Amino acid sequence: MLLIVFYDGECGLCNRAVAFLKEVDQKSILQFETLQGSLAVRHVPLEIRQALDTLVYFREEKPLLVRSDAILQALVDTKSICRIPARLALTLPRSFRDSIYNWVARNRHKYCPR
Repeated sequence: MLLIVFYDGECGLCNRAVAFLKEVDQKSILQFETLQGSLAVRHVPLEIRQALDTLVYFREEKPLLVRSDAILQALVDTKSICRIPARLALTLPRSFRDSIYNWVARNRHKYCPR
């Protein structure tokens, strides 16, 4: 199954998140592509690509995931020890998780420059 994490390639925090995912993804299950790349054009809607304010998780033949759903499900799919807290976090209301995600996304360039 094709599993792709799309991220803003010009975002320092996004690059750090990808580095963390690569570290915990010991079996190299996930692929990583930027939202600015040609592969994103095929799999990610234009409005999401242009906003550059979310991580996007593409899983073949499954709904596209964004924001907290994307990062948490990617962690679950790595089958690493991180899947346990990620599964627990997924039980929290999406509105709560995404409000935190959105705050971090709005401030990411301030706290994590390129």
